[in-house]
Amino acid sequence: MVTTARPGRINIDLGSYKQPWLDYCMRHGVKPNDAFRRIVAKLIAEGVRGANERSDMDGGGKLRREIRLTAHEVELASRIAYKEGYSLNRWLTAVILARLGSGQQLGQYELEALGRSNLLLLSIGRNLNQIAKAAGVANKGPRRVPDERIAQLRQQINDHVNAVALLLARNIERWSAS
Repeated sequence: MVTTARPGRINIDLGSYKQPWLDYCMRHGVKPNDAFRRIVAKLIAEGVRGANERSDMDGGGKLRREIRLTAHEVELASRIAYKEGYSLNRWLTAVILARLGSGQQLGQYELEALGRSNLLLLSIGRNLNQIAKAAGVANKGPRRVPDERIAQLRQQINDHVNAVALLLARNIERWSAS
């Protein structure tokens, strides 16, 4: 084996195996370089899987499993995962967990929406504190809180509740079997 100036490249003299290798690749409709990369990836994955399985005998850790998909299936799944803010691996894990009954899995967009939700709740809390002060809690005597201010807060709370309900409904719909 001789390496070249390109660090990701390996040159191998296949000797008498070269023509059978090229014939094999042609029969299977794959380029020799791509087929070789698959072989290397499989061997490495098997080594990792074997190490994981040995370390998981005590029940700890995660197992690595291979899922075979067509190129078209990978492309479609990747698009969905990206659209929902997931990596492909995380999305596949979330699909499996949701179907196993571990609950719906929130994606990046839902987590961001819940983060915004928390900020809104903090804002509502500050407004309620201001109302309490205006109502005389701060030793200033009772004062009437403007009805429009209370209506405004009530609307903010209702909007927030509706936004979270919609978020959760969309999340449940995503993971339901279709």
